[in-house]
Amino acid sequence: MVEENPRDVGHAMDGLSIVYGDESLPRLYENSRISSDQLPGQSSIVKRAVALGRYLQNPLAMVATLCGPGREILSWKLSSLENFLNPDEKYGMIERVLVDVTNQVGVDINLAISHEWLFAPLQFISGLGPRKAASLQRSLVRAGAIFTRKDFVTVHGLESYGLAQELAKDVYDEDIGADTNDDDDDDALEMTLAEGRIVQATVHRVQGQKAICVLESGLTGILMKEDYSDDWRKAELSDRLHEGDILTCKIKSIQKNRYQVFLVCRESEMRSNQHQYVRHLDPYYHEEQSRLSRQDKAHKEKELARKHFKPRMIVHPHFHNITLDEAKEVMDRYVDPLVSHLKGMLSYRKFRKGSKAEVDELLRIEKSENPMRIVYCFSISHEHLGTFILTYIKSTNAHHQCIGLYPKGFKFRNRMFEDIDQLVAYFQRHIDDPRSTQFLRSISARVPMRSPATSVVNSVYLNA
Repeated sequence: MVEENPRDVGHAMDGLSIVYGDESLPRLYENSRISSDQLPGQSSIVKRAVALGRYLQNPLAMVATLCGPGREILSWKLSSLENFLNPDEKYGMIERVLVDVTNQVGVDINLAISHEWLFAPLQFISGLGPRKAASLQRSLVRAGAIFTRKDFVTVHGLESYGLAQELAKDVYDEDIGADTNDDDDDDALEMTLAEGRIVQATVHRVQGQKAICVLESGLTGILMKEDYSDDWRKAELSDRLHEGDILTCKIKSIQKNRYQVFLVCRESEMRSNQHQYVRHLDPYYHEEQSRLSRQDKAHKEKELARKHFKPRMIVHPHFHNITLDEAKEVMDRYVDPLVSHLKGMLSYRKFRKGSKAEVDELLRIEKSENPMRIVYCFSISHEHLGTFILTYIKSTNAHHQCIGLYPKGFKFRNRMFEDIDQLVAYFQRHIDDPRSTQFLRSISARVPMRSPATSVVNSVYLNA
């Protein structure tokens, strides 16, 4: 109206405030099926205008409105990365957020009775869902208004609320009685976790002076900076640990009331016997008898394996007949971590394929584009199979240093690093340190005869 007749606007509208809103969600509502049900016979621009006003008043209700059977909310663009989610995954995330927010802010029932579009978040109240929410909405609209809790119970046909109270009281009394058996829960926790036990922990996030980890059992583990390594003062914890890193730790202490444990993985602590795994067992439990029965069982299994094992007669100085269990142990302790470290190197952002000369040329090009930076990269060593080369250029010439691949990690300048980021951090701090040739000479003497990683590097590199 203002655009068509601007001169008809009087001075009485000079104090009119203007609010700008995002039209992306109102446009979805404009073309949705729910808009035709709520605003029948209205034009598209009117539907969009109403949706924009509602969205500014109550964003939660408008978002919930598009979460009906048609799931129009899936067309709302939230992130450039949402294409990596399928529709069910995206809707599941939206639904989770709506449940959290709705149960935090609640639903004004009396206001919704007067403006039915405000009932949309009701389906996300815990315990309801779309079907129960629709039934409750019809009952509330018929009632007209709710003033007390008793009114609400009576409206929705919950006259047996007194019985529900009695049932809740019985359950509460049982819970009180069960509190005396908390020691049983503690014993169950001790049977699975105890101080001194070795566990695997996955880093969830690093914040400040501690890392939040998740154990295989699902419990939360906390690793403080001073418990990570013996030289914890030399670098920040965030430079050493990253999300997804898997650590072998020892349980330092357990907080049973919070269901979380404190971890330690310092090398000196892992080797010590300071924290031994001690269980407080039932006094009638015969530890010695149980231990003997386990030993007998293990002995019988080994004997059975030997009976089915047929040794191969091969004359070779390095050939040994091994059982399946021994082969599995080799895979778990040697081959699997070796392959894991190798794949980590091949997928590292600074890894480059090619010969030594080709990699040098790539670095020279990068240096010419960034003359003030020290450029570096990793590559396969074709001269010493089973190893990598760290190539870097400070000013003009390319420098090369060897990196060994081991099940425990990467060996660089006679130091072992659990992951590449630790190696890079050390290299950047000690780039000007004198270079040692001892490790290179040991590789030259060792690799041609029996490299621990030669065949693994070749097979994975060719398939990468």
